[in-house]
Amino acid sequence: MPMQLITTLSNLPNSVIYSDFQENISHRIQTVDVLSNVSDILRIHDTTAYEIYQDVQTNKHAYREQAQLPGDELATEAEIKPGWVLDRYKFLPMLEHAQKNYPGFKWTVYIEDDTFVFWSNLLRWLATLSTDDKPFYYGANSGEKNEAFAQGGSGIVFSRSLMKSVFSGPNIPTLKEYANFTADACCGDMILGKVLRDHNVLVNQGEFGPVSFRPEPPWKTAFEEFNWCKPIFTFHHLHQRDLVQLTMLESKINQDNVGSQRPIIFRDIFLKTISPYIKERLNNWDNFASRHKLTEKVTKLTNPPWAPPPDPVVENPVVLEQAYTSPDACHAACVALSDCRIWRHEIDNQNQKSCSLDIVVILGREYLGREYLLGEPSRKRKAVTSGWMMDRINGSLMKDKFVFVRLLDKGVLGNTCTRTLRKLSDRVRLSEEGAMDGLDKMSGNGRTEIMIG
Repeated sequence: MPMQLITTLSNLPNSVIYSDFQENISHRIQTVDVLSNVSDILRIHDTTAYEIYQDVQTNKHAYREQAQLPGDELATEAEIKPGWVLDRYKFLPMLEHAQKNYPGFKWTVYIEDDTFVFWSNLLRWLATLSTDDKPFYYGANSGEKNEAFAQGGSGIVFSRSLMKSVFSGPNIPTLKEYANFTADACCGDMILGKVLRDHNVLVNQGEFGPVSFRPEPPWKTAFEEFNWCKPIFTFHHLHQRDLVQLTMLESKINQDNVGSQRPIIFRDIFLKTISPYIKERLNNWDNFASRHKLTEKVTKLTNPPWAPPPDPVVENPVVLEQAYTSPDACHAACVALSDCRIWRHEIDNQNQKSCSLDIVVILGREYLGREYLLGEPSRKRKAVTSGWMMDRINGSLMKDKFVFVRLLDKGVLGNTCTRTLRKLSDRVRLSEEGAMDGLDKMSGNGRTEIMIG
């Protein structure tokens, strides 16, 4: 949390930090124990959560690492569980407290202590929206169809109309009302999604929300034509070093483009944090390629369930039949598939081999240590080799033009990002004329007040 105070939260005039216990984290900042008035509900409906809450109050001065961020040391179930158990009870009392004590803000933005926000981008976008229209909220989509909600760690933005209509007045949704549902649910953001759906409020009814709020760090983000020119609002699952690096990156880009109202886009993140580190092949590295998985028994390429037909075809099926046998064979399969940009060869702890191919570009991370996060030391025997098709990446994503244009009819600066596009049959396309997908809206001037929860 201290690192957030000098990075993401450093220039915000209005913010409040919610927790499961009250403490002073600086000379001017005291956290709000958002569960203090609902502990009886925990005691009645969830004795495990109540015992954890009481334990936190008793041992509040004991340091405990419960984040379970990617890269953390091995944690036992007992060490991981408490934070998640209490988290699901915080959302409703937190938003009620925020509306009661900080009413009237145009936007209320919720983030977590491992979230980074590109405020310059987010504020420009919010300035194009009306906060007093029909209640709405934005974030990274999670869940499916009628169960969709905004994933908390990627940041959630609530309109003033939502805060006023749902979390004030005589019919505020309470934890007592949703106690049984909460006790059986996995997490607080899912519960919040249920509550808001009950009030006829759905997530992401508009542009950018499903793409620009990221539920992962840059090294796990999939870069492709679909998001290449879109603005980036947040990243999640970040360590303190990541927060500092992204703060510096945002500052540098904004300083280099003073007066242009230039948004920071996925392309910028790729060039600064991903491109310098990818190469043809890395041993003991996982780039998370997953679109197509080939094994001894699976030797044909089939699209994922969400991708429409037809399935991809290669001229030499023998290449696919042998793909699982070795990293070289896996690489050959990627070469044979014209859209393939990354490949991943794996030998699991039962000596089963597989080859995964993908059309996106993901950096990934060193494989050694991943099994500690998963809590499965036996998986240390597993071997993973990853590769990137550098010529294809440089000849497609990197073969673009990024220029700034003055929109004379609007009297403001806008942006255009164009490139030579490949044909990807199952993705939303970006044409050269509309590549920025409405980003010119973000170039106007606007002042937005933010309260962070």
